[in-house]
Amino acid sequence: MAEEENSSKTLSRRVEYLRLGIMILLFGISLVLLFKIRSLNHEVELFRDHNTQLMNQLDSLALTLHKPAQATGDSTVFLSDFDIRKLQQYGLVNPAADLKRDLEQHPELIPQGGVLGGNMHFYDDLIYILTSKCAFAYYDDGHIAGHMLLEYEVGPHGDIHWTVLASALD
Repeated sequence: MAEEENSSKTLSRRVEYLRLGIMILLFGISLVLLFKIRSLNHEVELFRDHNTQLMNQLDSLALTLHKPAQATGDSTVFLSDFDIRKLQQYGLVNPAADLKRDLEQHPELIPQGGVLGGNMHFYDDLIYILTSKCAFAYYDDGHIAGHMLLEYEVGPHGDIHWTVLASALD
């Protein structure tokens, strides 16, 4: 009987030591996880701050690249100052006005013919200079109307070559 009691006490102690060991192990794992979570939260905050900075830079660049030209104050011109200088180097004195004037002289680019005796043409205030390579234009003949997306290339002496990318009637 005494032997069984000793064996039972020994077993009971082993179970208590095992419980204590498991609790210490779980406590240690909890501490490691807590420190890892804090570290990850800090990294997430750093990434969020960096993302915010990048988004602000992107917004600033978008405003710089797509704002109407300062020199003309024309709300149909989205050339940056860099684009204007680049086009001036190719021989355009006033790039926005020169491009619009040149496009108005090319109604043959309009794929639809006029109807009921009308002649298709572009309107200066409805030609949008989007980039140093693209423009968007409204056209009509007084009866039917459409829009087109154009690509343009400026040659070394200011000569302008237009290519219709897409066109649709309204």
